Amino acid sequence: MRAVRHLHSALRPPTGAQPPLVLTPDFTPSLEHPPTQQDIEHLAAHLGDDQGGSLLYQFQLGDFVLTWHDTSGPIASDAPDALERLRALPASTVQIGSIQGFGQYTNGLSDPLDYVEALRPGIFVPAHHDNWLAPLSAPALAYEPRLRQALAGLPNPPELRMITDPADYVRPAALTFDIARR
Repeated sequence: MRAVRHLHSALRPPTGAQPPLVLTPDFTPSLEHPPTQQDIEHLAAHLGDDQGGSLLYQFQLGDFVLTWHDTSGPIASDAPDALERLRALPASTVQIGSIQGFGQYTNGLSDPLDYVEALRPGIFVPAHHDNWLAPLSAPALAYEPRLRQALAGLPNPPELRMITDPADYVRPAALTFDIARR
């Protein structure tokens, strides 16, 4: 197992590498299941955490390498040393990585793509999405067309395995992998 400290998502000036990504939020889940006072207090208590506790984890079992991170920060501009540490890791068989972040409003999917390029996964599973905090987030399927297009532009695009709420979260096959396959 390896752990790498990196950056939380952050709003940065546009670079022009990717067009902004502003999606239509769906307030239905928040209206049907509003956050509790305890939820709000928990979130507020952690807003000042250094980089949001941003750690990337990589697990290796033989040739199978699983990498997981729940935020994708502007590492290319703000932490090139972290980007180099990610590039030095073994290529990921599966990367489960955040695609929603504050950087999307000015730089689209640039930050998540930096992680995909550095980690070189065979399969990419988007995470930290699916309408968890409208209006800042939107349903996962709203990201899919732009994400497919962005990944297709990479030199070695990974297989995209989109998981969406609610069906995929209770379907084990969505995230079942043959650890002997590489």
